[in-house]
Amino acid sequence: MPFATSVAMVTQVYGPGEHGWALGITIATVHAGLSTGPFLGGILTDHFGWPAIFLINVPFGLATIILTLKGVSQEWADAIVERFDLYGSVVYGIKIFSAIFGTLLLPDPAAGLWIFVVGCTLVIFIWREKRCTSPLLNLTLFSGNRTFLFSNIAAMVNYGATFAVAVLLSLYLQYIRGFSAETAGFILVAQPVVQMIFSPVAGKLSDRIEPRIVATIGMAITTLGLSSFIFLTL
Repeated sequence: MPFATSVAMVTQVYGPGEHGWALGITIATVHAGLSTGPFLGGILTDHFGWPAIFLINVPFGLATIILTLKGVSQEWADAIVERFDLYGSVVYGIKIFSAIFGTLLLPDPAAGLWIFVVGCTLVIFIWREKRCTSPLLNLTLFSGNRTFLFSNIAAMVNYGATFAVAVLLSLYLQYIRGFSAETAGFILVAQPVVQMIFSPVAGKLSDRIEPRIVATIGMAITTLGLSSFIFLTL
């Protein structure tokens, strides 16, 4: 909920010539949190146990609520006349839960049942959204906007590749190299710190240069970085 609404508010407040810079700052704050996450998560896990990494989010969540209530003085809801797609939301929620839970059960045969539920709910969701006057997800965004479609696919591939590596590296550093959770977290800080530094820079550049050029250069650098893992052995 905060991710979707924060980006929407930023794009409403800042003009077209400032979108890249404003979104770059927004994304930088996200990566600032990601950069402290592995490090603090390692410390908390080592000294207080793994439940601490979930409990620590409670005060941060409360602080976010207080800051939002005090700092955001107006609303920018463009779709105020539209009805909320409750049916679509429920079906979508079931689909996402089934996908995650089914994947976690692999290779247990029971996972097949949950994957089947994913397929069924996906069909129902698409059927519903095509006929709903105020859909949860406007599917014409993908069928009628080539740029939007392919930029989302590129983002999905990028996040799928980079964040999957972080999970594998965490296991590699602790179980293969024998580092503590705290040390592994400190090493993993490198990725989000670089993202935090370059997000505002890339955002500023995208206001002056075609965003696809900036994104392509970034993806090429990421590819080179990931290629180095080819030579990683046990």
